Amino acid sequence: MNFSQKLGLFILILISAAYVYFSFFHKEGFSPVDISDVPELPPAAQEPVVNNNKPETKTVKIFISDSNGKLL
Repeated sequence: MNFSQKLGLFILILISAAYVYFSFFHKEGFSPVDISDVPELPPAAQEPVVNNNKPETKTVKIFISDSNGKLL
C-alpha cells in the first residue's frame, strides 16, 4: 500500500467511527436537521381521504386483425 491508499483507509475508518459514535453512543444522536424547525402539515393533509363512491371501472376492448388488416 502506498501513502495515499493508507491515508484514504485511515480517513474511511475515522468517518466510520464517528458515524457509529454519533449514531449509537452520543446522548443527542446525530441529527443534521433540527426537528423543531420543520413545519407541521396542515390538518387537512394529515387526514386520509375517504371515498364512499364505487371504485372506478374502465372497459378495455381488444381488436385482433389479420395481416391484411381485416378484423377477426
